[in-house]
Amino acid sequence: MIIITRPELDRVLEGEKILLFGRRKTGKTFYSRYKKNNWEYYIFTRGGNVLEWSTKETLDLRTFMRTVNHENGVIIDEFHRAPEEFFSFVQAGGLPENTVLITSTMHYYRHVKDVNSPILGMFSEFQVDLVHPADLLAHPWENLDKKTLELLFFYQEPTQIGKTLKEIVLNAKYFVPALVGEILEEEDRTHSERIEGILEAVAVGKNTLTEISGYLHSKKIIDSQSTSLITPYMKTLVDVGLLKRVRLHGTKKRSIYTIPSPLIDLTYYLNGKYGFYDVDLPWDFVQKVLEKKAGLYAERFFERTLSRIFGLQAVKIMKPEIDIALASFEKIRIVAEVKWKNRIKRSEVREAEAKLAQTGAEKRILIVPDASAVPETDLEVWDVERIVKEIRKRSRSAERLKHPERQY
Repeated sequence: MIIITRPELDRVLEGEKILLFGRRKTGKTFYSRYKKNNWEYYIFTRGGNVLEWSTKETLDLRTFMRTVNHENGVIIDEFHRAPEEFFSFVQAGGLPENTVLITSTMHYYRHVKDVNSPILGMFSEFQVDLVHPADLLAHPWENLDKKTLELLFFYQEPTQIGKTLKEIVLNAKYFVPALVGEILEEEDRTHSERIEGILEAVAVGKNTLTEISGYLHSKKIIDSQSTSLITPYMKTLVDVGLLKRVRLHGTKKRSIYTIPSPLIDLTYYLNGKYGFYDVDLPWDFVQKVLEKKAGLYAERFFERTLSRIFGLQAVKIMKPEIDIALASFEKIRIVAEVKWKNRIKRSEVREAEAKLAQTGAEKRILIVPDASAVPETDLEVWDVERIVKEIRKRSRSAERLKHPERQY
């Protein structure tokens, strides 16, 4: 089994009273149990009882509350299913200091962030997203060539780690609808035609509210192109982590929408364009589609990576359209162009130089699979080897701050 170390989550789990939330299947439960393997694990059932994992016994709430405080450390999953009495119990200090509570994003906002929540402010809260690209790159893989990197794009979904690209993609027609259905059912939302249509629209390149509503209208999913017909669904999809809202730099309100998960994006793209759910597409054909989409997934993968390395916020610049832009206090600090190909023409490099220069950013980067394939340029050329070195340098710096007494 391949275990990807997640340093940010490790630091959180070193605390005492912790609350983890996030989209389904992001590794909240698995990683907590992996790091705290000597802690007792409990999960609330839909009926409000508690399953004690070590004994496989189902406890009623009163029995659970009588015993849990005597544990050295506990992980309590799906705690939002608990009766109100449990929340009063938590507020009164009934849980041990070493406690991890786990829930989904929407339930976090309903049960914890509400001003009337009895446990508001009692726990250190942390959102667990997809596996971070920087954590995937830091893992000691045998080989980090272009082919392996494209596999890592999909390993951001932790349930897919260790599988081949063919296994991941061809099984996605079953995995992705089940995942989306589970997320929306758990949030008490209807897994409707509109939600499927929105995800499909974004996957095929419709990124604004107007474009998305137009796409749904063309499919006869909504009666008119009014954005008001999809706004509530957009909010739900952002809240549960299926969509990401990206602010357009230089504007106060305008945004575009993307699908954070390459696997979900690819699945809805294949279905929207080629009827993936209904047709057994040949693997050779799917590979050609993957080649077409790889550049986009590389942009988003390295955007998250550079954002962590430099500690800057990712924004979107549309004129000129920039692959990666990182800002601090509204000022663009770093821009990057991604050329995800083995051979790069001199004309492509010159075009990237001219486009990035228009932003006025001091640091301008060209990201490629292999720096040796790049003609001479005044841009900083970062290939995978350089990026991994930068990640490890940052990791060592963080360790020095955390443990200044150690020798490095």
